[in-house]
Amino acid sequence: KKIYGAPVGYSGHERGTAVPVAAAALGANVIEKHLTLDRTMKGPDHPASLEPEELIRMVKEIRIVEESLGSPCRWLTRGEYMNREVLGKSLVAARDIRKGEEITRDMITAKSPGKGVNPQRIDELTGTIATRDIRADDFFLESDLGVAKDDRGVSAFPKKWGVVVRFSDINKFIEYSPYLVEFHLTERDMKSPRVEGKYTQELSLHVAEYIGENLVDLCSRDEEIRERSVNRVRETVDLALRLAPHFSDAAPPRLVLHPGGMSFEQEPPEAGAELLANLKKSLSEIDSKGTTLLLENMPPRPWYFGGQWFHNVFIDAREMATFYEETGSGMCLDVSHAKLSANFLRCDFNEYVHTLLPYVRYVHVADAAGTSGEGLQIGEGEVDFESLWRLIGRLDVVFIPEIWQGHKFGGEGFLTALGRLADIAARVESERSIV
Repeated sequence: KKIYGAPVGYSGHERGTAVPVAAAALGANVIEKHLTLDRTMKGPDHPASLEPEELIRMVKEIRIVEESLGSPCRWLTRGEYMNREVLGKSLVAARDIRKGEEITRDMITAKSPGKGVNPQRIDELTGTIATRDIRADDFFLESDLGVAKDDRGVSAFPKKWGVVVRFSDINKFIEYSPYLVEFHLTERDMKSPRVEGKYTQELSLHVAEYIGENLVDLCSRDEEIRERSVNRVRETVDLALRLAPHFSDAAPPRLVLHPGGMSFEQEPPEAGAELLANLKKSLSEIDSKGTTLLLENMPPRPWYFGGQWFHNVFIDAREMATFYEETGSGMCLDVSHAKLSANFLRCDFNEYVHTLLPYVRYVHVADAAGTSGEGLQIGEGEVDFESLWRLIGRLDVVFIPEIWQGHKFGGEGFLTALGRLADIAARVESERSIV
C-alpha cells in the first residue's frame, strides 16, 4: 500500500474472524472470505468458510475497529472537555490586583474548576499589566494575557450571521451587532426565561434536548415520551411568542428542533420508516402559531447522558430530502453533523450537502472529524470549507458559528470562527471574480 499507493486486501482461509479483523486494523481495504450456509457440507472450502451469522459479526467487528482507530485529526471529545473543566485547574488571582499593576508570579495560583486560563500558560500571564481590577480567587481571562480579540469577522463576513446566547450572557454578545440571536434552551430556562429591554436582532430558539431523565424524542415509540416531547415544543412556541416583543419583527421567531430517533443500540434500517411516521404525527400535533419550525440534521453517534448513542433517522441526506419534500418542513443545516454523517455513511460530503440545499433555511457552522468529532473550530477538522462555501455561500439564510465552548472568554471561539469563515468566503469570491 505504501509502495504503490493502491488499495490492498486480505484473502484468507483460516477459521474464524480474528485475522481479517486484524487485517482491517492494519489497513486492508478489501476482505475476501468464503461464505457457506453450512460448514459441514462436503467440499474443499466449506470447512474454512464463514456462515452468514459469522459474516455479519465480522463486518460489525471491522466497523468497530475502524471507528476505534479514529481519524488522523485529533480532537477533544465532549466528555473530555467536561472532565477537563470539572477535574482541571485554572489560573486565579492569589490576592486582589488593581488595574495597572504588573502581574507577578506571586499574584498567581491555580485552583479548580478548569474553566479559566490553563495553568500551562502561567508564563504568558506573568509580567502582563492588569487591564481591570481583579479580586482574589477571580479567574484570569484570555484578555488578561494581552491577546486582542480577533473580531474582524464581525464586519467582514459577507452574510447575515447570528450568535448562540443564553439569557445570562446575551448582552455580552449584542455589542458585536449580530443579525440574530439563538437561545440554546435548557429545562431551567423554560421555567424562568429572563429578557429585559428591546433588541434589534431577530429571535431564534433551540428547543431543549432533555425533559427530566428523558430526551426530547418526537419519533419515540413510547407514546408518553412522544407526547411529552410534543408538549415541550408547544411550550417553546409559546415562549417564543412571549419573547418576540423584545426582538425585531422583521421575521417570525425561528425554532430549531432535534427530531429524535436516537437509541443506545443501533436500530435496523427498516426501523426508520416507523420512526419517521411518528415524527410526522408529532409535527401534525404542533401548532407553530406563526413561528418557523426548522428540523436539524443529526450526528450519527451523539453523546447523551455521558454515553455515546446512535441516531437512526435524519443522518441520511436522501431520506431527509424526501421527508422535507413530503412535509414542507424547513431545514437547519448543521455542517458539523453533516460531515460526521457523511463519514459514517461513507459518502461524498459535498454531494450530501448538495442534496439538501433546496430545503436549507438556516445554517449552523462548525468543523468536524471522524464520526464523533463535533463542533470543532473552523479549519481544525476535516471539512473542506472552500468547497463547501461554493455550495452554501449563495444561500440567503442566517449563518450561526456553533463552536463547542465557543462562548467562553467573551466568545473567543465564536469570533475566531466568524473571522476564519470571512477569510474563506473572501478567497472563494476572489476566485470567482478572476474566472
